[in-house]
Amino acid sequence: MERALLQLLEPVKDRFTEGNAGLHLGDFAAHYGERSARMEAFSRMLWGLAPLWSQGGGLKYLPLFREGLANGTDPEHPAYWGPVAGCDQKIVEMAAIATTLMLCGGRLAPCFPSHRREYRITTDRPIEVVDSGFAIPAELDGRRYREDMVEWTAHGVAARFPWGASAICCETGGGEPLLVAPWPNTNLLHPLTRIPAIRWRLEPGAHRLATWATGNTER
Repeated sequence: MERALLQLLEPVKDRFTEGNAGLHLGDFAAHYGERSARMEAFSRMLWGLAPLWSQGGGLKYLPLFREGLANGTDPEHPAYWGPVAGCDQKIVEMAAIATTLMLCGGRLAPCFPSHRREYRITTDRPIEVVDSGFAIPAELDGRRYREDMVEWTAHGVAARFPWGASAICCETGGGEPLLVAPWPNTNLLHPLTRIPAIRWRLEPGAHRLATWATGNTER
């Protein structure tokens, strides 16, 4: 299976666009335009690479895709994928990127286990937004987390369980800390998880929000 995947990747390895944030496979595109088409080609490779990276294979491709993900999501970089709008193809591609980060985020983010996130949001109506940290198992090997393992502050929350920790804090924007309890089996790796998060209720206007997220696990 690994050999077959690498054979599929070999013809496209020289087709990366500026900043490695896309793949130019031809002078054609669907109705959503060339930039999104190149981002789509880039992200579809992740469906095969993410499981391979999680098992320690395919590492020669890791620097290319790490750089592409960083540049494609950086509004200041020429390779930025652009903001997400309604019925946007980029929404479809988020599934591949989210799965990749879940399976092997530590390999893709050299600064793990701690990093800063910044968002600039403009809205013409009141909205509620949430930024979350890393999911952490709520139970492991017959042990369950307890409420006294969760530390709360005015601007953050930290889940410090015997098998690992996950935390997030709000740097700007006045967010409210939460500990999210997702429905069972919504995580591919663990049936029960908890996710530290920050929630904001924003009024119409322009906003800058920033958080710090960190996490580690013994497994």
